Amino acid sequence: MMKLTLRVVALVLLAAPSFAAPASSKASPPPRRAADVPPAAQLDPVALQWAVRASVAQGVAFLTNRAATDDNGWVVPPIRTHRLIGHTNLVLRYSERTTPLYEYETYTVYERRPGADSQSARTLQPVTRRRVKRVIDPDGGPKHLYRDNSGPIVRETRVPVYDKTGPDRWAHGAIGQNAMALYALLGAGLSPREPVLSILADGLIRLVEDYGVPDATWDLAWLTAALSRWPGEAAREAATACASKLLDGQILEGNARGLWGPACINIPLLAAAYQYEQVLAARQVKAAQAAKEKPDNRTRVMAASEAASDMLYFQRNMKRIAMLAMAFDQVDAPFYDIGEDEFLKIRVAGLPHYIFNQTSADLE
Repeated sequence: MMKLTLRVVALVLLAAPSFAAPASSKASPPPRRAADVPPAAQLDPVALQWAVRASVAQGVAFLTNRAATDDNGWVVPPIRTHRLIGHTNLVLRYSERTTPLYEYETYTVYERRPGADSQSARTLQPVTRRRVKRVIDPDGGPKHLYRDNSGPIVRETRVPVYDKTGPDRWAHGAIGQNAMALYALLGAGLSPREPVLSILADGLIRLVEDYGVPDATWDLAWLTAALSRWPGEAAREAATACASKLLDGQILEGNARGLWGPACINIPLLAAAYQYEQVLAARQVKAAQAAKEKPDNRTRVMAASEAASDMLYFQRNMKRIAMLAMAFDQVDAPFYDIGEDEFLKIRVAGLPHYIFNQTSADLE
């Protein structure tokens, strides 16, 4: 499943439209040439390696600094309409996860190390490294905490408190940019136990759990890639939901068969959900009318309550099919507010086209 998911994500992310520049009647002057850079094979391997490491370190520092300076840990934050008024302590529950206890051994290798000049950098020097020799005890290593709403361990965490002035507005592609940052930081070698990464990952997971799987293919593909690499049951469930929707959103008919468009929604599945919602709505109206006629009849009152509960449960789960499922004919609006609680609503960008009678796909 993981290989299939990453393969699909790679295909979606690599598929991009190409545009040709308009022809000009006047020939443009040739671009200014910078200093000629020799091929990588002709560069000093040590110098190239250290240049790459420096570039990666600089990128990691840039992303982590952006996340550390944001109150909610976002690398690309939403346009906020909440004012920070203070902080409070939030009680969170955790559980412990055991890790293996390893026996290590050391070994020596010879590597080129940086020196005062290019000649000294080419000399091989001994370097002592450590590797796992065997597993002593599969559960005897240090224990790590992970978020668990029913866990036995209670911790107080300092969280920000906001004064509401309106919903936060997520611009088009911002959710995917945060997921791409998480994917890049993990690929750069940062540990999931880093606070900056855990806060960012928890925020992305909560977005999926509270508001549904994004409808934009860009956001969806990067969420699938990032959360597939994040440990924990909550991340696995969110990544599975994203991967399932990514597969369902592939175009299956017409000239664009096998591609994805900017909106990743299974239209036949959404249409079937709308039809079933109408069946539940008719049942709810009928049960409510019957309970109104005989309010003392316990059976009818229970039936009306059950019908209303089924309707609400189904509408909440429609966000797994489409985040903007309840927008109906407003799916292509510039922005649309989603969320059940009035205080926790967010404003997301609408779809680029009216999906019920239009479609589009990226060109290979």
